[in-house]
Amino acid sequence: MGPVAPALESVADQFLRLLPEGWRLSESTIRRARPLVDAALKAGWATEQLRSELVRDMIGARSPGGVLVERLRALPAPPPAAPSATSACAEHPSVGRRGGLWGECAGCWANRQG
Repeated sequence: MGPVAPALESVADQFLRLLPEGWRLSESTIRRARPLVDAALKAGWATEQLRSELVRDMIGARSPGGVLVERLRALPAPPPAAPSATSACAEHPSVGRRGGLWGECAGCWANRQG
């Protein structure tokens, strides 16, 4: 049997290790923050929204890791997701629109042509 491959990093680990410059966290802070990041992502926070929420207004913070963990503990509900738009036409649902989301569908165009 060959060597055992190291466990893959979780999304939370990647998130915490890829924070902006000045946010290098200790391993103990990452261990404390990991379940909180997992919970936030499961609650519906998008990674970029979560990152923005956590790293805002940090000028003068003595312990970015401590601030990060406290912000994760006090995190509000995630912001509502933007409604997803569909590109299907209501009259011809199996036909895509010409020119993107707001363009005319090929079926409507054909109907107008006679």
